[in-house]
Amino acid sequence: MQPARDSAPDPPRTDEPVGGSGSSADLDSYGWHMGRKNRRADAATALRPLGSAQAPQSHPDGDWHVRSITGAGATKGYRCPGCQQEIRPGIPHVVAWRADRHDGEDYRRHWHTPCWQARSRRGPG
Repeated sequence: MQPARDSAPDPPRTDEPVGGSGSSADLDSYGWHMGRKNRRADAATALRPLGSAQAPQSHPDGDWHVRSITGAGATKGYRCPGCQQEIRPGIPHVVAWRADRHDGEDYRRHWHTPCWQARSRRGPG
């Protein structure tokens, strides 16, 4: 006669091969599931100010930090200070702020790219 066994099922094994789901990239050469590492940005990269990665651009109206925004990166609408028209989500544009101000990032403005390029040819207001 065999000894009595409790009725609780065995816990699932984590070292069993993945069957049917996932891609072959998730399996090692023996067919076992490989865990993925969580890669986190280091503190220096995560807290870097927006303008620190690029040199200021010199223009007749001063030095500016200018960053191009792709259509995929444009998720909100803004008002262009050059033409006073809306920059709709999904439209590529530029963000500019003065390089000579220590709080310049607080004064970033979103511009249509042609408006930014033509601002020296426009009159005030």
